[in-house]
Amino acid sequence: MLDLSKYRIVDLSMRCSPRRQREGWNRRLELKRSRIPYDNTIMHEINTVSHIGTHVEGPSHYLARLKDISQLPIEIFIGEAALLRLTGMKPNQEVKSTDLAKDGRIRRGDIALLRVEDPFAQEERPYLSVDGAKWLVKKGVKLIGIDRTLHLEKPGAKAPNNLPVHDVLLRNGIPIIEFLENLDKLRRERFILIALPLRIVGLDASPVRAIAIQRIRNF
Repeated sequence: MLDLSKYRIVDLSMRCSPRRQREGWNRRLELKRSRIPYDNTIMHEINTVSHIGTHVEGPSHYLARLKDISQLPIEIFIGEAALLRLTGMKPNQEVKSTDLAKDGRIRRGDIALLRVEDPFAQEERPYLSVDGAKWLVKKGVKLIGIDRTLHLEKPGAKAPNNLPVHDVLLRNGIPIIEFLENLDKLRRERFILIALPLRIVGLDASPVRAIAIQRIRNF
């Protein structure tokens, strides 16, 4: 039997409310309450988008012919994770492979979570470079995640060449979790991450409830 008292669980998910808009999910979220006729219990109709709150983007988000979220192995969304704390960043700086490789924590098959330790205004946040994305592919990570301390792409780039990092990661079958929260509350840099998407056929992306599970050192 799993004794959860030996573990610390950290919720890494954004709390979404239909009545409150905030950066990262100022997208449609409407709830309509109704009752099920035969037993009079409550049910909700949800009107929203696939990129609401903390969400994971699958390959078909970038190219429709690639796999949708429901076609990806469930094992991708659970496993050992490494938190890469990026320090010494400057405003609008590229996050390169050398920045990601500094602490040597990434192992093949890991989930990689990225966080910039020094806070910046939204328009000054560092961003992941194509070089950094290729390094993550080469290291064999199966899933990456970011919070709102950095951008995945260089801000201000124009279509159709404005998503080079998405191109590198999603073409290689590496889904992307965006708008994680509470990465600053993680006490250790390695842990178990669970971030399960909805199993709805055809979805390019899905909201997730992301949690980190860390073993308490005394046990």
